[in-house]
Amino acid sequence: MNFFKRALTSIQRRPGKTVILLLLVFILGTVISGAIAVEGAVSNTNRNLRHNLRPIVTFEEDWQARDEYIEANGLDWDDVPEEFLTPAMVREIGRLPYVEHYEYSIGTGLETTELTEYHFGMEDMDSGMFVRDSEMAWIPIRGTSESELLQVREGIFEIVDGRTFTDAEITAATDVHPVIVSSGFARVNDLSINDTFTVPIRVNLPHPDGSWDENWEASDESTFAEEVFEFQIIGLIDPVEEIDPSDWEARDRVENGLRTMHMPNVTVEAISNFQLDAMIEMFEYLGDEVDEWTQAWIERLREQDELPVTSVMVLNDALDIDAFREEAMELLPAFWRVLDMSNAFNDISTSMESLQNIATWVLRVAIGATLLILSLLITLFLRDRRHEMGVYLALGEKKGRIVSQILLEVTMTAVIGITLAVFTGNMISGAMSRNMLRNELAAQQEDNHFHMEWNEFNNLGLNQTMSHDDMLEAFDTSPTLGTIGLFYVVGLGAVIFSTIAPVMYVVALNPKKVLM
Repeated sequence: MNFFKRALTSIQRRPGKTVILLLLVFILGTVISGAIAVEGAVSNTNRNLRHNLRPIVTFEEDWQARDEYIEANGLDWDDVPEEFLTPAMVREIGRLPYVEHYEYSIGTGLETTELTEYHFGMEDMDSGMFVRDSEMAWIPIRGTSESELLQVREGIFEIVDGRTFTDAEITAATDVHPVIVSSGFARVNDLSINDTFTVPIRVNLPHPDGSWDENWEASDESTFAEEVFEFQIIGLIDPVEEIDPSDWEARDRVENGLRTMHMPNVTVEAISNFQLDAMIEMFEYLGDEVDEWTQAWIERLREQDELPVTSVMVLNDALDIDAFREEAMELLPAFWRVLDMSNAFNDISTSMESLQNIATWVLRVAIGATLLILSLLITLFLRDRRHEMGVYLALGEKKGRIVSQILLEVTMTAVIGITLAVFTGNMISGAMSRNMLRNELAAQQEDNHFHMEWNEFNNLGLNQTMSHDDMLEAFDTSPTLGTIGLFYVVGLGAVIFSTIAPVMYVVALNPKKVLM
């Protein structure tokens, strides 16, 4: 009888021991299967969340990395000059194959008495909560490198009257500068489509006593330099979706864009260059009254060929973000980083990281327990079969064939136990892990910790939000061929390694001593 038939006969004649081995493999396999299922669920969920992520990125300075570098090298803050993102860098990054479309923007703002600040919903609420006590207003300005506003392209706003910029307006400055504003901004300033208006751009002297005073800022006495810019409203924008003014989260998405004057970068560059030149002249005029940090910052700006910009890039696929980040980091200035919208699911990412750590430890403990328990059990079973092994050896059977018989008996039983454990472990771990995530997300919601990092997404209203229910829906515990295959490899591997000690016992058997 060959060793294969002997293995089948042995399993049939020892049903009690076979069932004990099967139950142990099933129980331990269920734990291993559950841990691997959680690992697979984390991977599946990350993929699902990434798939639902809007493929939009921006760039920002990594202050933490800069601080750590300065501290690690015993440097001062001034020893590591701040670097800026420039249009040339953006254009080079924009040529990467992952990029579908990109825009860069020069930003500035106006302090003026000629215009009134607009805040979304101010018509329906007490305007006193929005308008300053003095006549001075702060009007944000945002430049664009593209004829169509990014917020229009991305469905935040729509042109309700007029048109977008032409390519000629984007590339060359004109005497009358085209602007796009919200209909609310135009309304509170008594303006309409095609109207022209002038705004003096001023650079003001600081208050003599060093304090900040809006009334001083608004007075002619404070003006150091002034240049008048003429604008024409070529387009009016409004939110695509109807926004309830009392919905603060929805308002935050559109507020900044509706109170901003949108214009080509060439116009913003002209305004910024005037302001920069006037500030340098003013600092020379003031002399020692200007602090060294401000002077150094202005000089760094002045030394650059191009003004610093912000940029938003739309990628072809959200799954390209990691590859894009790796290549873009080589083209960005030092201590800059690529920011995507994954903060939309930070809550579940933190929870899944904890869950994955637990699963990893459970897997390690389960494998260790499998090796120890099965090794002892199989060794004890074989000690009861010493006489049988001795007979085989006395009859001239090779030890290798006896070892193969033992491995076959254990493996056939283990395959059945592991197969049953695949589904049981996945079902139990799926229910437990989903419940743990739900409880942790609920606890986070009860804590109500509010933390928001301000970035270019906030400025443009492009922030992506995701409810906890949406996050849980993306949590996918369904087994894949990869996780099932991994479980069989780990489970059978642990079982096979568990037979090493028993095999050594068989190899060491002396048939004469056994049969005497």
